[in-house]
Order: sequence, then structure tokens, then C-alpha cells
Amino acid sequence: MHRSPRWRGIIGALAGGLLASSAWAAPCERRTDTVSNRAGSQLLLANVECADEDQRRIEVRYRSGAKGRAHTVLRLTQSIAEAPSGGAYAVDLDGDGEMEIAVRGMCGAGPNCEGTIYKLAADRKSMFAYFVGGYADLRLQDGYLIEAGRASCCSWEFHLYSPRAKHSPIVDDDMDYLITVGLSDQDAAPPAEGGPPPEIDCTVLQRVGADWKPAAIPAPGLAALCEVYGPHYRLNPAP
Repeated sequence: MHRSPRWRGIIGALAGGLLASSAWAAPCERRTDTVSNRAGSQLLLANVECADEDQRRIEVRYRSGAKGRAHTVLRLTQSIAEAPSGGAYAVDLDGDGEMEIAVRGMCGAGPNCEGTIYKLAADRKSMFAYFVGGYADLRLQDGYLIEAGRASCCSWEFHLYSPRAKHSPIVDDDMDYLITVGLSDQDAAPPAEGGPPPEIDCTVLQRVGADWKPAAIPAPGLAALCEVYGPHYRLNPAP
């Protein structure tokens, strides 16, 4: 088809504009990972970051085996500006050989970050939010799921949950123990160099109905939680 010089000029201008815009557009960065469960099934994880859109897309697909057909079980989006160190990664939180997906959200000035743990539903058609919190560390120890986080400049908190049924979420009301470790006097000046160390208190509270009451450390191996600032501390000091 014959095109007039005028049309050739318009088409050339449009093509040039498209080329220029594509040259300036930042490509999306895609990170993928494939993790295997003990039984042979797999999770295929993708984190796709598009800086120009301020969007991080997270997708998890499941397949019954290495050669099986994959289907999507989780799809999320995050703002990169709000969660620059966010994203998803695989973790076997409870050591049962079936991987969970941990999604990191916004982080504060300290070590605490929002976090959600997703587990596969029993029918393997989706994932559900097994645990939602804000923490510096999350681990299973001595039969408890422990959420650890800095509570202030001079104290840490440990929230102890008894894991419930494999395919049921853990919620705030499932917290059994609250352990707080910190300076006995939060307003005290820092100790002088070479002087005696500050007094550290470790307070253990157990949920009893709607109340919290002082309690013993629930398992011998958890005594180490009181040693955040060293081996010397006062356990459940009198008010």
C-alpha cells in the first residue's frame, strides 16, 4: 500500500517514540525458586519486581511431582516503596518436610518486620495464612512457635504459641506465654565502662483464661530466652 510522505513521517515519529520509551523503561526483575517437599511434591516460587510500577508480584504454584502439572496456590502483590526488603521465600518452619512460604512485609527502624507464614491447604488447591505477626525471628522450639522481637531499645519480647492443627491458622488468642527480657530500670543511664553490669529482669507470664499470671519457664530449653543480655538475670522479680 502506498503511503504519503506525511503518513511516513507520522509512523516514523510514533516508532521513534516507542523505541525511546522502551529504552527508558526499567525492566521487571524476576527471581524464581523451586523447592521440594519430602513426599516429592514441589512449590514453584516467583518474585517479580517492577520498579516503574512500584509493585512486587508474588506467585506460588504447586505440582504433585517434578513432572506434574503446576497450578497457582498463592498470588500476592506488595508495594516496593513500602516493603523494599520484602518478598517471599520458602522455609520448613516446623521441620515436617513440607515447605511453607514466608512473606516479609514492612520493617521498622529496628530488626522487626511484618511477616506472614503461608501453608498449603489440605486439598493442595490453595495456601492459607498460618501465622501473621511482626518479628525479628520466628522458630519452632521445644514444642512452641516462638515469635521474637525487640520491644524497646532495652528489651525483647518472646511470644510463645502452641501450634494447633496442621491446617488451622495460629491467632493471637493462641499465645500461651509472654516472656519479656530487659533492663530492670528502663530509665537508668547506661552503665559506666568497667562498672557493674545493669540488672536484667526476665518476666514469664502465662495466659490463664482472660488473665496473664507469673509462671515458670515452660521448658528447660527455653531458659536461654532469658539470656538475651547475658547469663545473669532475675527471673520473675517481685513488683
